[in-house]
Amino acid sequence: MIDKSMIPLATAPKAASVAAAGTLISGWCDAGAYSAIHAVVGKDAGAGTPALTFEQATTAAGAGAKALAWSGGTLATDRIEVTNDPAKLDVAGGFRFVRATVTVTGGAGTLCSLSLLGLEPRFA
Repeated sequence: MIDKSMIPLATAPKAASVAAAGTLISGWCDAGAYSAIHAVVGKDAGAGTPALTFEQATTAAGAGAKALAWSGGTLATDRIEVTNDPAKLDVAGGFRFVRATVTVTGGAGTLCSLSLLGLEPRFA
């Protein structure tokens, strides 16, 4: 049975070996369709430290993208998990799509993964 309260948003979880000062970027997701967005960053081998940030856009193609002041969470040994509220988007400006970026500092070849999950879909 599928748990309809938590649905993956990105087309597939992203996983990569990220070089020092490298990035891993999710796809654009329609945040308006969910009551919350949950980001999960996994870290395995490598000495780098991942940091999670978010952007918002007016279209699924990323038009008008700008920074989004959502919590990026903190690295806890091997992962970052954080849930954010789509109500904090610049809805008046037409923004409803979000994407996450993981930036790794220090340590070449750090293995990271990034997944976005939509919590409690509004039209399920």
